Amino acid sequence: MKLLLENWRKFINEIGDASAELYPFEVIGQSTADDVRYVEYGFKTEEYLYRVNFYLTSYFGGEKRKPTWKIDFEASEKDRLSAFSTRMTGEGNPLRIMSTVVNIIKDFAGNPRLNDGILRFRFTGMPKSDAEDLYSDKATQRTRLYRAFLEKNMPPGTKVEEDGSNMISFTIPKEQKDETPA
Repeated sequence: MKLLLENWRKFINEIGDASAELYPFEVIGQSTADDVRYVEYGFKTEEYLYRVNFYLTSYFGGEKRKPTWKIDFEASEKDRLSAFSTRMTGEGNPLRIMSTVVNIIKDFAGNPRLNDGILRFRFTGMPKSDAEDLYSDKATQRTRLYRAFLEKNMPPGTKVEEDGSNMISFTIPKEQKDETPA
């Protein structure tokens, strides 16, 4: 029983710290055209292919437009390359997958050649079921989980904002972007 409790405590302490072993990842696509700017990372697990996409958009914050990277996260069964989805995979490696996604965001944020010096980001956590509304004024369980990972793993001074909906925005300070926790 003591061993079980020790293992459980270790698991609980790992949640949110992005310390799980990473899947190898790489940039698999990008566009630098003025009208369409995106960077796409990819990684493979035992059962799925995952993509983490960064799209440059204009976000209306306050009274002016701000260039902001929108982050999307998708998975596909390895044998169905064209059927990417944002729904849950049930693969059973959430800490390892989330740690990989966090490190992809850090890699992108630390690479001015890819991010053009723009360190503002937005994301939405997809609902677990069709019963939840993606554009609700309440954050989904996934959005709350992603926010917890973000707050624990981004550099000091990262400004995280909620706009009263399921959308989270965050800005990484330029002078501290390389000081991310391990």
